Amino acid sequence: MKVVCFILLSCFSVYGQWITGFLGAQNGVLPPSRIPWSKYTHIIHFAAAPNSDATVDLHYLVPSEIAQVVASRPSGKKIMFCLKDNDWDLNAFPAATSSGQIATFVDNLVAFTNQYGYDGVDIDWEANVDVGQYTDLITRLRAAMPNKTITMDGGNWGNIWTVAANTASALDQVNIMCYDLDGASNGYSWFDDALFQNGNPNLLTCDWRMRPFLNAGVPPAKIGIGIPFYGRRWTGIALPLINGLFSQSTFFYRDLAVDTTRFQPQYQMYDNTYKSNYLSIPSMGEFDSYVGPEHIRDTVAWQRSAGLGGFMTYTLDYEFIASRSGDAASPLSTALAAEVFGSGSAPAPAPSPAPAPAPTPTPAPAPAPAPAPAPSAAGPVIVSATPLGLLSSPMSSTLATIVTNVAATCRYSAVQGVDFSNMQGMFMDQGTSHVTTLSNLTPGPNTFYVRCQDTSGNTNSSDFFWWMNLPGN
Repeated sequence: MKVVCFILLSCFSVYGQWITGFLGAQNGVLPPSRIPWSKYTHIIHFAAAPNSDATVDLHYLVPSEIAQVVASRPSGKKIMFCLKDNDWDLNAFPAATSSGQIATFVDNLVAFTNQYGYDGVDIDWEANVDVGQYTDLITRLRAAMPNKTITMDGGNWGNIWTVAANTASALDQVNIMCYDLDGASNGYSWFDDALFQNGNPNLLTCDWRMRPFLNAGVPPAKIGIGIPFYGRRWTGIALPLINGLFSQSTFFYRDLAVDTTRFQPQYQMYDNTYKSNYLSIPSMGEFDSYVGPEHIRDTVAWQRSAGLGGFMTYTLDYEFIASRSGDAASPLSTALAAEVFGSGSAPAPAPSPAPAPAPTPTPAPAPAPAPAPAPSAAGPVIVSATPLGLLSSPMSSTLATIVTNVAATCRYSAVQGVDFSNMQGMFMDQGTSHVTTLSNLTPGPNTFYVRCQDTSGNTNSSDFFWWMNLPGN
């Protein structure tokens, strides 16, 4: 179909059908009066939960705040509540949706929706998923609420993609949770939110998590890309893809953005292969994975090229900087809306679909991974270096490796700011992998400065800071 967009917002049905944002209940940070509604089509209030007796538990929600949040909704926008797993009873979903209770449970959900003035419900059933019962729940909800918004969240576990495929015609959105893709137990440092495997099937990324949904037949236009407004901090290393077991912790973007020690330009990096922002802070032995403008830009570009439906963010309060005013208080939401809608505000969402029988799923191709990046005029990107950081064993020399995003020639110096052509340290270059022996190492910090040149002659104009701290003999 060929569509001509005469004004900016008329492109809405083609590019970015929705931006849906989660709002944590009782978050103590973001008041209802400052919800950035102009950047969103839908807000999801997080969260209620099922009880095993088929009643609806307020869980994190409180009636007084519900009233304030619902009252803040501008005309044409949608506010839903999330129905998540019960924190104190992970069998509540299976029990409430059992054959003997499902009818009562749906009636209670409809009553809850209407009682509190919500425009619909978002279902986030993640534990002990029963595909048949989950499918039945969505089908019955759509029949009971033909004009309400019904969405679901999920990932590649519990056969949730089959539920989404079976009920796609009854759902307005299927939002993929493209976060928590890292883990200290994985055995290597990694990004919380990488987009593409880019030819490496062993990496956990958003396209990997989304692929089963597309292969099961969920229409791409029903799928949204989840974006986290929190990040992960790894200690003892300063780069991704470093093998080992490291400690990690979670931080909120609102805290990172005002951290004047860490959030400095010289530490801010972007991995153009896997599409993730990160901080590399060798002096602190720290690698911080987070969402920034570059990740948002590439996420929107992927959504458009793959024909996906929209975006989901988690959560608005994680990014909200109370000391700032206007758009600056919600910087990631503002950047996302600008990429999707230009300088305009998010338009009103389209009406919910009328009930229709679920189609027989037909396989659909997964979005192609991003192609390997072309040489950049800024020179190659060094994506990993080993060894790096705090080392456990003393040594006077070590075999060392760096990896670049494109084929390149690399050199190093013990002195900062040396031009590539004057660097004396040489690597054995094999495409994107570069190996050398570092000698004369001493206990304590050892620092080296690396620059690379791609096959087109583009050279780094600044150093890659490579360091290792050795224990005494």
